[in-house]
Amino acid sequence: MSLISNVDMRSGPSADSLLKFARAWPVLFLLAALCLLQFFSRRHLTPTYDEPAHLVYGLRVASGNSDRFDNSKMPVSAFNALPLRLSGMGEQELLASDPAVSIGRARQMTTWGAVLLGLVVFCWAAELYGYVAGLFALGLDVLEPNLTAHSQLVTTDLYGVLFITLALYTYWRFLCRPGVGRLAVSALALALAQVAKYSAAYLYPVYLVIAAVWRWRRSEPPRGWWTYAGAILVYATISVAVINAAFLFNRTLMPWGDYAFKSRLFQSLQRHTPALAHVPVPLPYPYVQGLDHVKYGDESGPGLAFGEVYLLGESRSDRGFFDYYLVAFVFKTPLGLQILGLWAVVRYARHRRRHQFARDELFLAAPALFFAVYFSFFFKAQIGLRYFLVVYPLLIVFVGSLLQDWPNVTRRARVACAALGCWIAVSNLSYFGHYLSYFNELVGERKNSYQILADSNLDWGQNVGYLTEYLQSHPATVYNPPDPRPGHFIIDANLLVGVIPHVQASWLRRFEPSGHLVYSYLIFDISPSDLTNRAAPPR
Repeated sequence: MSLISNVDMRSGPSADSLLKFARAWPVLFLLAALCLLQFFSRRHLTPTYDEPAHLVYGLRVASGNSDRFDNSKMPVSAFNALPLRLSGMGEQELLASDPAVSIGRARQMTTWGAVLLGLVVFCWAAELYGYVAGLFALGLDVLEPNLTAHSQLVTTDLYGVLFITLALYTYWRFLCRPGVGRLAVSALALALAQVAKYSAAYLYPVYLVIAAVWRWRRSEPPRGWWTYAGAILVYATISVAVINAAFLFNRTLMPWGDYAFKSRLFQSLQRHTPALAHVPVPLPYPYVQGLDHVKYGDESGPGLAFGEVYLLGESRSDRGFFDYYLVAFVFKTPLGLQILGLWAVVRYARHRRRHQFARDELFLAAPALFFAVYFSFFFKAQIGLRYFLVVYPLLIVFVGSLLQDWPNVTRRARVACAALGCWIAVSNLSYFGHYLSYFNELVGERKNSYQILADSNLDWGQNVGYLTEYLQSHPATVYNPPDPRPGHFIIDANLLVGVIPHVQASWLRRFEPSGHLVYSYLIFDISPSDLTNRAAPPR
């Protein structure tokens, strides 16, 4: 479906060009707004805990070495390192430089990934539901604070969301109108997702489920089995080629028996396949090693692999919470977007005969449902909503369906969508410059955000600069007080709730904070009488 409506053009090509320009400038305006929002809101963010390692690995890959030093770094980070590499900086120079300056330059590249994500969201929603629906979806994408937060950082979270969304969009386009070109583009997008985030590996079974349902519901004569086998071969070949190229063919074809696995799963696979010991693996060693390390971390449990898991005032080290991502979604997603999503589902259910689920919405619903179930029940890294971000573009595209067939959308529906969009914008801008710590209005007083969630949902080290300024202007303040005493204190929220184990800080949990500093740090004013009245140890 073309994004430009078919209209009677009496004045020829010039009128067609004018219409295209008229339809292009709102998209360009929204993307420019995205860039400006990113630029001005990230200026005072200090490097988060994970960014330096991502940048070091990206620079390492850009310099020709893909050996990994942990399980989560991926070759896509070379894109962030590109400005530094082009200036002649190597890994040692990076480690010796000011991290704030280097990471500040590298963050600019993630913004371009956010721009591309916005374009994918617009195109998908516009092709499904029309031009106005596409603009609405793009506006929601620009204003979604969690996407904004991670579009400012040198991590793989935004890239994972981008390429998973792009892969699903191009897969939908290929199945709707099969062709060699669309098959190649779809296979390339799926392959790029594999070098951005390991969770993208689950797209392979999701693709098969979608293809089975899509084929079952089609009325056209079936194609020969060799057609589907050929498509699978293309997807597999391009995936293997791109993964090898991204990891620089690092020890590709290493025999299966030569791997020293850490996870029980991979050790069991290796132990039960002795006949494959000398068979070369057609994937680079760092890629397989990372898969193994990710699985090992998942098997080890949250306490060993990720530290304490915290939710609603309770921290655990032995197991996670099945409702962690549900709670995180409810409290950290703008309420306006949640209402729009619920409205879209209800409206779709009421008018389902107007839609072709197996041809269109299946590509949104199936992966969203899969990732919701997977992260809730099988994923143990409950350290931030950022892992769940992959669901957001799918939801936003679907919300565009509220404005499908724009000329026939009622005035009441238009006003409601505009009002909810304005609510989202106000909620977004109220956290300007502090999007990692965003919570919606359900949290009540913002100083109480720590009672709901912590870790990278609240403080990821991005506000150290504000802390330094505060301590300099308040010299009597004690930072992270080690023992009970009266005074004026400030403490890291993660330290207070136990995400970072620190027994000496537990005494402050008996008191209510009097305020907060940029959401990451809690301020306490404790008098001698307060200390006496609350001398009992916390439960």
